[in-house]
Amino acid sequence: MSAASSRTGRSLLLLAPLLFFLIGFFVWPLFSMMSQSVSDPAVLRLLPRSAEVLADWDRNSPPTIPMQTALMKDLKAVNDDQALGDMVRRLNSARSGFRTLMGKTTSALKETANLARRPRFHRQTLGKAGILAGNRRCTLALYRPPPARRRRSGPQCGW
Repeated sequence: MSAASSRTGRSLLLLAPLLFFLIGFFVWPLFSMMSQSVSDPAVLRLLPRSAEVLADWDRNSPPTIPMQTALMKDLKAVNDDQALGDMVRRLNSARSGFRTLMGKTTSALKETANLARRPRFHRQTLGKAGILAGNRRCTLALYRPPPARRRRSGPQCGW
């Protein structure tokens, strides 16, 4: 009995590398691909506030101000450009035009942060600007830069 069990044990040891190879290079990638097709951590990881606020949204009404504010806070909090690119790529594959939309929105938010640092800062309210109103694409029109100063013609007297 010991000779048969030792042969069985030896054959299992010879098959172990093959099993590890199959699991590592076939089963695991297949499993990870299937799990990524169901869950989307790229968006949820970068937009946690937005996901929380959008959970109750019916998708028929335009986004509310708290939804827009949550998205702005989430986009301002993103520090990793690689993760932002992955998120934008994923959203663009779901609905075309998101790459342009998110690019304009993030640049508007960066411009907003730069304008807020200036001493003279003219702010516009959100008004009717939205992120996605129905199926229309629109960007966040948050702030307008201050108007350029006109130079007076004639001598500059200083008084």
